[in-house]
Amino acid sequence: MENRVPVSGLGSGLGSALTSIASVGHSYDLAGRRRNANREDGTVWDYTYNDRSEVETATKKTESGTTVPGLGFTYNYDGIGNRCTASIGSDSHTTSLSYSPNALNQYANPTHTGNFWALVRSDAPVTATATTTPPVPAGASIVGITQV
Repeated sequence: MENRVPVSGLGSGLGSALTSIASVGHSYDLAGRRRNANREDGTVWDYTYNDRSEVETATKKTESGTTVPGLGFTYNYDGIGNRCTASIGSDSHTTSLSYSPNALNQYANPTHTGNFWALVRSDAPVTATATTTPPVPAGASIVGITQV
């Protein structure tokens, strides 16, 4: 089953044509969970789930099936559905997060490896400056910036 929802820009004046700027088509598995999202540019988001229908992975791929750098997500949960860990990124550009819920199942202080990749999308060259508050902890770093 696939549903395609176009997102269109507004035309100017009476009778002018609308220009599609983005569209996405979703397909679902037999349990009604989103299996993938097909974008207008040919890229695809793929999703997998555990037996409780919690998202385990979300990965953006190119038309040829190659993972888009930095756009892979993996999640792990405890027995009652609290997220325990997450990995964000792909290949050697991965950040790991750990979560510890308090007595109210709230995530107060997630911890991470301290390494981050910033992804930007631009038609022109990008210059970026990274700042952090509080400062980056000793041993951690901002690893790089990738233009996609």
